[in-house]
Amino acid sequence: MTKKKKTKRDKSDYPNLDPSMNIKARRDVADSHYYVKGVKDNEGCIVIPALDADSKEYLNKFTAEYYNANFSGDDNLHPTLIDDATIEDVKEQIRDIKKKRREIFDKSPNTTTQEDRDTANFLTTQIEEIEYFLNKAYPQRSAEKANNDRNVDLLNYAKRSNVYTAVSWEELVDADLNDVQLDYDFGEKREWKDE
Repeated sequence: MTKKKKTKRDKSDYPNLDPSMNIKARRDVADSHYYVKGVKDNEGCIVIPALDADSKEYLNKFTAEYYNANFSGDDNLHPTLIDDATIEDVKEQIRDIKKKRREIFDKSPNTTTQEDRDTANFLTTQIEEIEYFLNKAYPQRSAEKANNDRNVDLLNYAKRSNVYTAVSWEELVDADLNDVQLDYDFGEKREWKDE
């Protein structure tokens, strides 16, 4: 059996605190690197002292769980409060309630009654409450949802694809907007096109 080659990330003591060792979509949200090594003002005076090894270890583990949704190991900072069977049961309850709500949503607007709308609102409230419970009892779910939300965000997509260049509103000139036609087809590489 061949030995797995160690990556640069494997060799680092605190890889979750180094933005260059995280995917582009996470680099902006994991901003702890600004104060891990300490912060000095323009004159070189220490404003925020560097973190000690224990603090870096804690922050590295927190970042792994909260931003990277990495819950491997037994000593997680955000422990799972329910067992796997209960998690699956709760997820099944959510699916069943969503199915009942979908039946109401699929009705024709002409045949929907106020009772149907009230029932749909009640089911939506139930779903929100159960999901709130599940996110508290099973924190990996909320971390994975946050990751997925970041992955579908258009600005994050643009950053990691290197197709778009972000321009601040201050730098943007009205004449630039008139000269450019935006192409939003996500199926192929997007380019700026002049008319």
